[in-house]
Order: sequence, then structure tokens, then C-alpha cells
Amino acid sequence: MYRQIPEDISLDWLVREARDGNQQAADRLFDMFYRKMCHFFLRELHIGIETAEELVQDTFEKAWRKLSTLQDCLRFEAWLYRIARNVACDHGRKLKRRQPPTSIDQDFDLADSSPQVESQVLAEMHILEMWYAMPVKQRECLYLFYMDNMTMEEVAVRLHLGADTVKAYISKARVKLREGLYSSEEELSNVKSK
Repeated sequence: MYRQIPEDISLDWLVREARDGNQQAADRLFDMFYRKMCHFFLRELHIGIETAEELVQDTFEKAWRKLSTLQDCLRFEAWLYRIARNVACDHGRKLKRRQPPTSIDQDFDLADSSPQVESQVLAEMHILEMWYAMPVKQRECLYLFYMDNMTMEEVAVRLHLGADTVKAYISKARVKLREGLYSSEEELSNVKSK
């Protein structure tokens, strides 16, 4: 049985302990870097949260197997990101190797997928434009609330803002996104009426 790990322990010590087989230290490292790795995959690959979580698991699995090769324990985070980049590249290669399903009878395959892909890419570009046009504080509040699943109070503490301010920023950001997504008056009135 390993001794309890204090809260204010150094990264160097945790990595050395994990390398020596201390499961509590390995768990603490996982907890410390899980969210960062998840955000890395979400940001770099533009994938769903479930896929990002799977890739984080793959990253840590590879890291634990190779931990004995890490020479400088203080470089653990950079080393972990390098493994994550390799996992991301592997994931991209797997996706490229997958062949889209082909129709058994080409005459019955009436759907043309290229306009759907094109419109999806255009929609994503439009959303990114709206995202970066938004004031930084609104963006931060929205991101922490939806992507990090923080409560409004937690966001307020993290950003040193009042809870009412955070609520207002999130509300304004949602309105801007809604108005941008449904740019025609008819679409906007349909959304507002729901």
C-alpha cells in the first residue's frame, strides 16, 4: 500500500512515483491532464467528445507503457502532448483508410453526398467566424459553461466575474449565435417561436 499523496505535490515527484508503480500517483497525473488532453483533441481534430475521450484513453495507455523511457520527469507534459499528437495522427490515418460504403446497385444510389459535405463545412466556417467575432469574455463564459460543463457560479469564480455577469454574457452569446445561424427573418422567427 502506498502512502497518501499530499495535495501540493510536485509534478516531478508524481511522475517518478508513477514510474515506480504508484497507482495513486498515476491516477493523480491522469486527473491533472485529462481535461487538457480532451481539449487538445477537440481543438485539433474537431471531433465529438466521445471520440476525444477515447483518444485520451489511448494517449494515457501509451504513456503508461512508455513511462520508463521518460528521462526528464519535468518534461512529462510536453512528452504527453507528443504522444497525443501521435495518437491524433494515427486517428487521422485510420479515418483516411476507411472507405465510404458503396451502393450495391449504383442506379439506386440517388443521394449525392457532396452538397451535404460542402454545406456542413460552410456551416462550420460560419460558426467559427461568429465565435471569433464574439467578445472574449462572452466566448470564455460560453466555452467554460458548455465545453467544461461548469456551472455559472464556477465560471464566475474561474473568470473573477459576478454570477449575474456570467449569466448575461452566456445569454448574449447564445442570442448572437442563434441570430447568426438563422440569418433569415423567417428562420429566426421560427426558432424564437419554439
